[in-house]
Amino acid sequence: MRTPGLLINKLYVAVSRKEEGNASDFTISMDWEHSIFKGHFPENPVLPGVCTIQIIGELLAEILDNDVRLEKASAVKYPAFISPAHGREFNFSIRHSLKEDGSVACSANVYKGNITFCTFKGEFRKV
Repeated sequence: MRTPGLLINKLYVAVSRKEEGNASDFTISMDWEHSIFKGHFPENPVLPGVCTIQIIGELLAEILDNDVRLEKASAVKYPAFISPAHGREFNFSIRHSLKEDGSVACSANVYKGNITFCTFKGEFRKV
């Protein structure tokens, strides 16, 4: 298994993974002591949205066993903030399909219990 979290300096670690066809579900554990939260935001840390998309890409790379690059984010919504108030563990549900042009269509849902933090639809390319 590749090591998720390296691209953003061990901000998180994947603690579980389930796969069924083109659907993968990960549970990650967030490191709330990571230096990124000193600036975003010192008194009220939240995970930057761009980091959420980076994690989706890294988990997709894990699924494909190949590095990927984001090509297009066609729909991204953040209904709630990922913060320490919600604990350390968060769920990433990722669906993917290979397209004829070689890109990878991806949809993801980031959640914990009944709280949705991010929904994502876009395309990545293997690099």
